[in-house]
Amino acid sequence: MTSRRVLSLGHTNLVGSVSLSSDGTRALSGSLDRTVRVWDLSSGECLQVLEGHSGDVNSVSLSSDGTRALSGGGDRTVRVWDVSSGECLQVLEGHSEWVNSVSLSSDGTRALSGSDDRTVRVWDLSSGECLQVLEGHSGDVISVSLSSDGTRALSGSGDQTVRVWDVSSGECLQVLEGHSGPVRMVGFLAGNSPWSAASNGVLRFWGHRPEGRQSTTEAFAHYTNAKVLFVGETGAGKTGLSSTIASGEYAPSEGSTVGAWATQMRLGVDSDQDLEREVWLWDFGGQADQRLVHQLYIDGSAAVVVVFNADQRDPIPGLRDWKRALDQSIKTNPAYFLVAGRTDAGLQFERSSLQKFADENGYQFFETSARTGHNLAEFKKALLGSIDWDKIAHRSSPVAYKKLNDAIIGLRDEDVVLLTLGELKERLRGRVDSDVDVDKNVAAVVGLLDSPGVVKELDFGRYVLLRPEWINKYAQAVIRTIKADDQNLGCIDADRIRKADLLFRNPNASENASPERLGPEDEPIVLRAMEDALLERGLCLREDERLVFPSYCGVERPPYPSEPLVNVSYLFDGYLDDLYATLVTRLAQSGAFRLEALWRDAADFTDRTGEYKLGVRLQRTPNGSGIIELYREKSFKPTQEVLFAEFVHRHLERKGKEVERQRHYICSECGTAVLHFEIAMGRLKKDGRLATISCVECDHKVPLWDDLEDMFADPKLREEVLRLEEHIRVELDARRKASLLVYETLARIAEADQKGEEVPGNNDEGIDIRLEFTMQEVNDKGNSVAAGTGRFLMIQAKCGNSYLRERKRDAVEVFDMEHKWAIYWAKQTCPVMLVIGTFPDGRFGREKVRFAEVRWMEVGEYCREEIKAGRKVTKIEFRGEPLTTANILKWREKVLSR
Repeated sequence: MTSRRVLSLGHTNLVGSVSLSSDGTRALSGSLDRTVRVWDLSSGECLQVLEGHSGDVNSVSLSSDGTRALSGGGDRTVRVWDVSSGECLQVLEGHSEWVNSVSLSSDGTRALSGSDDRTVRVWDLSSGECLQVLEGHSGDVISVSLSSDGTRALSGSGDQTVRVWDVSSGECLQVLEGHSGPVRMVGFLAGNSPWSAASNGVLRFWGHRPEGRQSTTEAFAHYTNAKVLFVGETGAGKTGLSSTIASGEYAPSEGSTVGAWATQMRLGVDSDQDLEREVWLWDFGGQADQRLVHQLYIDGSAAVVVVFNADQRDPIPGLRDWKRALDQSIKTNPAYFLVAGRTDAGLQFERSSLQKFADENGYQFFETSARTGHNLAEFKKALLGSIDWDKIAHRSSPVAYKKLNDAIIGLRDEDVVLLTLGELKERLRGRVDSDVDVDKNVAAVVGLLDSPGVVKELDFGRYVLLRPEWINKYAQAVIRTIKADDQNLGCIDADRIRKADLLFRNPNASENASPERLGPEDEPIVLRAMEDALLERGLCLREDERLVFPSYCGVERPPYPSEPLVNVSYLFDGYLDDLYATLVTRLAQSGAFRLEALWRDAADFTDRTGEYKLGVRLQRTPNGSGIIELYREKSFKPTQEVLFAEFVHRHLERKGKEVERQRHYICSECGTAVLHFEIAMGRLKKDGRLATISCVECDHKVPLWDDLEDMFADPKLREEVLRLEEHIRVELDARRKASLLVYETLARIAEADQKGEEVPGNNDEGIDIRLEFTMQEVNDKGNSVAAGTGRFLMIQAKCGNSYLRERKRDAVEVFDMEHKWAIYWAKQTCPVMLVIGTFPDGRFGREKVRFAEVRWMEVGEYCREEIKAGRKVTKIEFRGEPLTTANILKWREKVLSR
């Protein structure tokens, strides 16, 4: 069959999803270029380009009347669009991983979404609220569909099952089994009988009462949890207050909270709805340096408690700072409380001023003491009473999941920090009923707990970090170390992080308090996870063997011989430090601009040639918003200036709020600057090429549309920015893959009780890891310890997706390499092992995907023989063995016996 019509070209990347209106006149398409397009099928014309997603658009759905559109994407959001105007009506947030599939009910009132976070969400589109979170799949939810009457939902998953759900109750009615591959598509036929298709090419029709291989219906638990934040300056008494509220008993805290600390408070079952209610209390460290990481947990709050020290004379300036930060970061509408903490230590604040501040901002005001219990009962009653449980999504989860969930929380509350998945399974077997299949279900439950940040499943070594706040604690030690550096450069040697050569002691802790750090077995693993998290979020960038933090450079920028030109600036709201840090980092990673120098709230760049200079400067306004000014040398190319500006604009729109572009004009007659930015931009938007503004000095008409505006209006500019963003994504994926393979290799070496050490330097030099074989010795205390033997292996780690290819004539895998590596390997006096790890194709960066394979083989001897024979080594036939404990120990015996 041939296509009746080829639509006009429009998307600039792969199209991953399409949807048709019921009358066949309109089509919707979603693409990896991050846009949704609306098409007229009679003419083939593109009617609307819907922009807003900051990640790939993975799925689209069009309402039956063609007026509403739904899209889900890699930015973890679902968006609702008005098709005729192109306006984004709602942004539905809640998923913690990529949204793979969306579906609209026929009447347009309900939406369904499925995600890599292994959940299905049911949304009310009139309010934008999530009504149900459906848990049960043990793999990614790849496809979802709503029945025509909106009462049933289908979901297909990477766990090779299809689930049938009751939308109103959240019950899983059936689990349909039979596919032997991930279920890629699901849907309903006329009469609401389900069908499904899997990646192995099999299409299944299940009938009204699906038969065939299917499991019995599971028992489900129904629960809901509310997040309550405790924020405020350090020393305000947040930790004592939140822990006493949760436990009912006062326990003095040792020092100030570093990072974020969380505890669970169970309220019992609401008999009217048969729904168990839980409250998670989050206590955030008050030091300003920690607020960069708070955003990971801050949104989705049902209530916020702002705590100040009652013994402080004027807390209002600090409270205003917190209000600005919260207003810019929380998209929901929580209840707010203003609480004076530690009233037993003294009362210096002026009560009338604080009451006025509370009244003006809609805060309930309480004076409390965790130590004496003053007003705690009243405050707790008001706090719990303020939670609007009807607006919090109900979660439906298999009872087995709930039991494992509670057991893992129990281990966490006992201060167990880090376990491998295997160790976690062993611990859980003694804590849950014998009818719970721990091996089958624990990975899914860990993934669900990972989503809100309660635990963290690391991307290497099968580790589960039960107390993720340790990542924040080590990040704070890194920042403390950077700030203590007299040079104020905002950077740190990566080797210092590897060796844990950091300032761990909290300055607010007592002199007798020991520095907060983990033991020698857990610490290196958490340090690797911390470095990975900082780099992945763009809060720092790696330059050779240094980590550079743009927000913590304290060196003032010296004045230019002649002040550079500012043609464009941006006014915006949001987390200023985070926005600025990630902006500088992404510009440096773009490939189009090179970071030349870093200053306090400013960064100088050049183009690729290093010839032309331009930069960004952050100004902080009194009301808490920010201004990014783009400056340049007079000789800088206009095309590069506009590309630079558009890149900045798109970044701010993705991560900030209320972004406004401002053009800077100078009167050509008298040289007076035009300062009425809002009026100028309003006229530019209204009048376009004819827009002018009068000079306040000479009344000359200053034209507002110039060569720069011509370039801003060029669609090719947007395509170039998209190419830069794609370059960053590909480069970061490649670098992260390489780092994760090193971490995975080190984890496997440690599993075999041998010593692995990352080799500093550029990994392109040929060696990433030095493995020292160990032997057991008895120390002075009579304990058996692993001691080094002085016998080594050298390891180079490479991701096979980039380097391995299959030779067509004999299907042998070939590793393509550079001859300089062979020269370096041939010089080593010990065996050189090439480790190759491969990820499942197309899945890296979307979820926590493990290496499909990690294999190794010795290559040093081959390189020595080839070089000795005068041959150039550019490829090796790779016939590696799995990198397992058994194979590591086999090499140990081989090396030690020489």
